[in-house]
This record gives sequence, structure tokens and C-alpha cells, in this order.
Amino acid sequence: MVANDGTSNREVLRLCAFHLARRCEAAGSALAPARLRAICALNQKWAKRQGLNRFRLVHKHDCDHKAWQDEAVPRIRRALHDTPMGLLIGDVHYVDILVDENGETVRVRLIAWLDASSLFAWVTPVFLSKGKGVRQEDVAEALSQVAFCPHGGIPQEYYLDNGSEYSKLKSAMDRLADLAGMQFSVTAAKPYSPTSKGEIEGFFNILEGIFRGLPGWIGGDRTNKKTENKGMVVKPYERGLDALAADIRDAVRIYNDRPQSGRLGGLSPVEALDAKIRATRFSARVPSDDAFDLIFSRPETRIARQGMITIRGALYHSPRMDDLPVGARLEVRVPLRKGRDRVFLRHESDDLGWAELQPVFAHGERAGARHQAELEKGRTDALEHLRAQTDPTVSTFELQKAAVRQVAPAAGDPEAWTFAIDKTLLPPSPADRAEAEDAERRAIMEEFLAMSAKSERPAAATAGLSGAT
Repeated sequence: MVANDGTSNREVLRLCAFHLARRCEAAGSALAPARLRAICALNQKWAKRQGLNRFRLVHKHDCDHKAWQDEAVPRIRRALHDTPMGLLIGDVHYVDILVDENGETVRVRLIAWLDASSLFAWVTPVFLSKGKGVRQEDVAEALSQVAFCPHGGIPQEYYLDNGSEYSKLKSAMDRLADLAGMQFSVTAAKPYSPTSKGEIEGFFNILEGIFRGLPGWIGGDRTNKKTENKGMVVKPYERGLDALAADIRDAVRIYNDRPQSGRLGGLSPVEALDAKIRATRFSARVPSDDAFDLIFSRPETRIARQGMITIRGALYHSPRMDDLPVGARLEVRVPLRKGRDRVFLRHESDDLGWAELQPVFAHGERAGARHQAELEKGRTDALEHLRAQTDPTVSTFELQKAAVRQVAPAAGDPEAWTFAIDKTLLPPSPADRAEAEDAERRAIMEEFLAMSAKSERPAAATAGLSGAT
């Protein structure tokens, strides 16, 4: 029972005592039922002797794998990395704060990155309405805050949790390793969940302790809300999302500035990071905006129409598209970061660079007419550049004629060569005979009609003379 469904020891003892009493009755016990139940009752000492609690491992393993991994599986300890950004750990955390925004419940997630050399943390809050979740765009946006930070940058190794929020970023992280391997000698580390997960989970536990001082904190159980006062449900956070974002940033600053015992030896994460930076002369490996957006992007394919491409209803244009043929197929990389009004273009292994989002103009707006003229001029200039590389005197027809090498196959002289068609020696064909017979019939008919006409004229003259008399 303990192994199958996690039954409590008290219920196991009650059921065992019940079955023991039943067996005693079946064996012929004459004791009264109440007396027999009292004698057969079992206590916790018996449960300990039987080792019932050990069977809870089976239930935990089979029914709650997360609890098994977090609580039961032995874990090794690893020392801190020697250099800042030696390992960057990423995870998404559910915040135990009840938030109400205009009558709607808002869920709060934290996208966190932890430097394994100092336990210094970067955190980006994400506010979600019903049915929404953390997406790869949010993770890329959060990672950019680390990548462009002067004491952050590109890590030597990194670990991403196996959650769905990160699943589509695996290829992006591979591109990051490839590019950084050329520029910064960065390698991609294989994730090892036990150690990395424990370090960032420890950070989340400390942060939740800091969140206790904020209104709306519910302590991890939304179905059984803790109360500020007896009999009163916890009041939600009602200061607004901007204020909550500021409070979360302040909580992270408190964490980074709070001294920790253990591996940090009484230093705070920011002090430990500062000491590591000085000791190793660390310099952040910060990518350019172009490199980051190109690495953390999603691939798409588009067809160029009227010198532009369309993505989610928006038009993008680059001067490098002006000399492309109509209907050219383009490989497009769309940056994952929000608010990036550009996409990277590639055509037949040729990098065309960035295409910019085109503005939308109101009717009659003069700026729209000027922009239209600039677009047309770019297309016209590209056309003239192509025209300058051509020779208008070249005739394709003449070139084709000049390319003709042979008009007839090479063959020997024929045995006889006929210059006329002589049909006199051949018997008439059925068609010829039918045609001759038809001509003969027409001649006879015409001769008969002519003779009839001659005989009618004298008769008419005689009739006229009789009338005159």
C-alpha cells in the first residue's frame, strides 16, 4: 500500500490490525470484538520495525519523478568556476505572487541567468495573461540583457533547462557557439542537470524569501492561499505591473548584495563577481547587435514581390533587393528579440544584409510620396546599372543564325533524282475515275439544256404572230 499509492502509516496500521483481528476470528477466537481489536492494534514502533517508510521511495519514484530527482537522488557538489561567465545557467521560475491587473489575474514568470563562478543573477520578469506562456522570443530578449552587460557577455559554457521555452533555442545556441568559436573561442557544454539545476534552484529559494515582503505573496500554493490575518484571503498585488517589475528588480539587487556562507565564504554574489573579475582580469565577450540578432533568429522563406518581402503583414525592403529578378526566393532570418524592425536576407548563397521595416503613411502625406520616389529611384538605378552591362547592338537572332553549323545531315548521293511528277503511265485512281465520270455527266447535261433553249424560242415567236392577227 505504501509503495503503490503512498498510504499513510496510520492507515496501514489500522488496516493491518483489522485483517489481524479477522484472522483471529477465523481461527476461532472467542474474545469480544472490541477486546480483540484492542489486542490486535499495532503502533508506530511496529511500523518502524517493518520499515514501512522505506517503501515510500517506490511511490515517489513511480508517481512524482520531479520530487524523486529533487529529494531522493544523491548529488555531487561542484566548486565554483574559476572565471566569470565560465558557465551560464538558465531557467524559468514561477513567482508565488498573486497579481490583479484591471480585474484579471496575471501570472508572473522569471527568466533567470546565473553565473556559476559567483552566483550572480540576471532576471527578466514576464507577465502572462490566461492562456499565454513564456516563448523563445522572451528567452532571447532576456539573454540579450546578459550578452550586452559589461560584466556578463558571452559565456564559455552554458546550460539551458529542458523546458519547452528553450527547446527551439538549441539551434540558436549552436550557431552562437560556432560564431563565438571563431571570434571568442567559446565552446558549447553538454547540460548536466543535477549540478546546474541545484545551483539555480537555490537562487530561486532565496529570492522567494525576499518576495515574502511584497503584497500578494502566497507561498507556493494558489489553491490554499495563505492569509495575512486569520480568516482573510491574501490581497493581490495591485500596484500595477510597472511597479511589480521594479520591485522584482530590487529583489534581485537585494539577492546579489546579500552575503552568503558556504562556497561564497561570506561574500555577496556581486562581491564574489567583482573579486573574480579583478583576479582573472576578466573582459566581457560582448557581441555586436548584428551578430546577436543573426544568431538568435528564426529561419523563414519569402518570395520577393515588387522589390519587397512581407512578414506578418509588414513590408521589408533593402537596396540589395533592387536588382533581384521578380519572384526571387529569399532565405530570411527574423530576429527573436522584440522590437527589431529588420530581417536578414540571403539569396542563392549571397548575403544581402539587413532589410528594414517599411513605414506606413497616411493618405496625402508628403513623406510617403518622397519615400515612394526613393524606392522607385533605387529600382531604376539598379536597372540602369544592369543595362550598362549589356550591349544593345547584339541581336540574339543573328547570334543564333551564326551558331548554326549544319542545315542537313551528311549523306551520300541518291541513286535517282526526280525533277517532275509524271502520272501518264500510271492507271487512273478511283478518285480520278469518279472525277472524269462526273465531268462527263455535267457536259451531257449542259448540252441538253442548250438544245432545249433553242427549241423554245421559235415557239414563242409563233405565238406572238397569232395574237397580232
